[in-house]
Amino acid sequence: MPSSFHPPARSHSRPIRSWLAGLAITGLLCAMTAPSAYAQAPEDPSAESSAVVTPVYREAMRSYLDSQGGFDTMGEQVAYGAANETLMAISNSGVEVTEAMQQIVLEEALEKYGKKFGDLDFLTDLWAAIYVNHFTLEELNEMTDFFRSAVGQKSVELFPLINQQGMTAIQEVSFSLTPAFQLAVDARLREAGISVGGP
Repeated sequence: MPSSFHPPARSHSRPIRSWLAGLAITGLLCAMTAPSAYAQAPEDPSAESSAVVTPVYREAMRSYLDSQGGFDTMGEQVAYGAANETLMAISNSGVEVTEAMQQIVLEEALEKYGKKFGDLDFLTDLWAAIYVNHFTLEELNEMTDFFRSAVGQKSVELFPLINQQGMTAIQEVSFSLTPAFQLAVDARLREAGISVGGP
């Protein structure tokens, strides 16, 4: 169990640590749900409950997820995200977060979230019920073949790094736009006769 877990700074905004944990979770989920070219939203959401997961489809789903790995990491990231959110809420309530509190919250998060979201069979059942409404058995096997290929394995290995670099680039550009955005908003509000306080 990592020993460097610290309570978030008391703030009304989500701490960077939690934000990055959320990105890691999102990245792993995206990696497990295939490239965006496959992920088209259904035109008829009501049709999503009609398909049945057969044992053969479930086994194919398990193979698909297994081809991507990272289940222990995923469970741990979900647990750390949940623990961090809980500690942030405690801190924002005015209670000082101690090392003992951190340890208790983290242990419970690893027990409740880490084990479940790090379990291949649990994830298989979770995803199979969704995938069966959008992908045939043949399509699922094709995606598994991709992720078992050299380029598929490379994409799985590099996705966290690429996701982090991409989000860092987005954050940097967003920060660079913030001053102009704030000035424009302030000017528009003044023109509309709206006062938001301050000098």
